[in-house]
Amino acid sequence: MSIADKACVTGIGETAYVRGSPKSAFELQMEAARRAAEDAGISPHDIDGVIPIGVVSGIAEDFIDNFGITDLRFSALIPHGGASPTMALQSATALVAAGICNHVLIAFGRNVSAAASKAGARIHQMPQFHYVTEFEYPLGNCAPAQIYAPMAMRHMQLYGTTVEHFGEVAVACREHALLNDNAIMKKPITLEDHRNSRLIAEPFRLLDCSLESDGGAAVIVSAAERAKDLRHRRVFISGVAVGHPDSPAAITQRPDMTSLGLGKAAPRAFRMAGVTPADIQVAEIYDCFTYAVIRQLEDMGFCAKGEGGPFVANGRLRLGGALPTNTHGGLLSQAHIWGLNHIVELVRQLRGHGGRRCRALNSAWSRAMAIWAMARLPSCAGSKRRCLSLFPNPSRCLRRSRSRIGRASSAGNFACSAARPAERCVTIPVCYAANVLATLLTGRPSAARAIFTAIPLPTTLTTPGLPPNCPTPWSRLN
Repeated sequence: MSIADKACVTGIGETAYVRGSPKSAFELQMEAARRAAEDAGISPHDIDGVIPIGVVSGIAEDFIDNFGITDLRFSALIPHGGASPTMALQSATALVAAGICNHVLIAFGRNVSAAASKAGARIHQMPQFHYVTEFEYPLGNCAPAQIYAPMAMRHMQLYGTTVEHFGEVAVACREHALLNDNAIMKKPITLEDHRNSRLIAEPFRLLDCSLESDGGAAVIVSAAERAKDLRHRRVFISGVAVGHPDSPAAITQRPDMTSLGLGKAAPRAFRMAGVTPADIQVAEIYDCFTYAVIRQLEDMGFCAKGEGGPFVANGRLRLGGALPTNTHGGLLSQAHIWGLNHIVELVRQLRGHGGRRCRALNSAWSRAMAIWAMARLPSCAGSKRRCLSLFPNPSRCLRRSRSRIGRASSAGNFACSAARPAERCVTIPVCYAANVLATLLTGRPSAARAIFTAIPLPTTLTTPGLPPNCPTPWSRLN
């Protein structure tokens, strides 16, 4: 049984991301969880599955006591570092698809400011790093930057990746953080600033490294049918997969030091979702270090292995570029919340609630979309790529300009019903890639009536290149 589109992200919650929070990690986790339930429009009592992530998280009993949950049907703790959020999404999706749970909470909180130990000590509390702790730590390989540096150096030696390529990732994330009110870093940076920042562990400079930050994030995953009746338009989990690299516990012991589990996971996730990298318009990619983004872009198929550096050059990852990435600022400039903040951002973009970040995406693409959709209409039936809207959420983001762009967006989507099921016609796939996982979320057109009702809508189409009386997508909007 496929679990594609059987689950939706229905609620998201975040605390303020800061340094020096007076709240404990557990308090931050509970605050984010409560906000996620409010966002979904459910009572905390309705939660019947709990998956905390991280080694500092609360356990199931804590949520039962604090939320008054009377019938918790499933709980698990996932301590897999940056891969944990999407691993939890996979588990939650399987749970609701199997009918075990209706609403599963995934929550995380951290307060590293109050912790007695810093990153170089905390990472050795994680069981997956026990080989490094036993064999490499005594030789001085202790901090995360030191552990990941050999992978980046090897990539540079093999493929000519440069410090400037790393800088492109850092600058893009910082530019996006400047548009996010809940981001820690608010000072613009340039490629020169990146190059001149102090060296941490060669080749990583200060601006290549993710933040030490305090905060909490949470999401609610619900069964697709139950999600129909909740507060927001449904955001479907269309593809999710797991992949572990060879010798996952020690990067230096891998046959290919640059390998990631994502190379195994990404193809499975794309197949499940029925899309390709060419269909992706915005990406949220785990960015513990700038190099990690470059390498994951390769494993996801956006470019060939070794071409990730040139791929990110010339602003490709910035708003207005070919693949806006980490539109919230990422771990590099918003906050390090183990990547759960990436999923929160994905949902906001698909709902059209990205604020200035969403508007910036649309202002960069709206004219191209208007020309593209109308020009491609006659031949759309044979091309999946041409059938995909470029907008995170046509019904909300384009409300102000729907008189012209709305017609173009509709025209592009009419033709999709000949090539794909109508309910998938305006699917907007978004990819989040963690270290060993790939997840694709899609925003279905449940709220798209707002834009379509602004113009006369036929119930069938007769267009060159399409079957006679082709049904229109809104005939099956859900």
